[in-house]
Amino acid sequence: MALNIVAYRKVSLSGYGEGWDDCYLRVRAANPEQVKSWSEVFESKTLTNEQAEAKFREAANEVVVGGVILNTNEDGSQEKITFDKSQVAEVVAFLDLAALREITFVSSGSDRLKASL
Repeated sequence: MALNIVAYRKVSLSGYGEGWDDCYLRVRAANPEQVKSWSEVFESKTLTNEQAEAKFREAANEVVVGGVILNTNEDGSQEKITFDKSQVAEVVAFLDLAALREITFVSSGSDRLKASL
């Protein structure tokens, strides 16, 4: 029987803003092909800031699988909600470049021990 080991990690959103202390993104470990592809793109000397942000956003959409965010309701009240893969694109569209970079680094294991098994 072949093993299928998938590692998930959390990217904290605690510094994102007031009330976000318990919020996070659940990120799966990138596979070796993704890591190689990302490193080739991000090491490019010809990439503009806009192109880099688009690539980080694309990578985040590939690896974010859910999490907990702070949602503001129509009446202005806020509540923490859990989101899943079907809402990832909407959440990723909201994130700034620093968060997108963190997602990619955590998913690839570049921020600490390698997460990909």
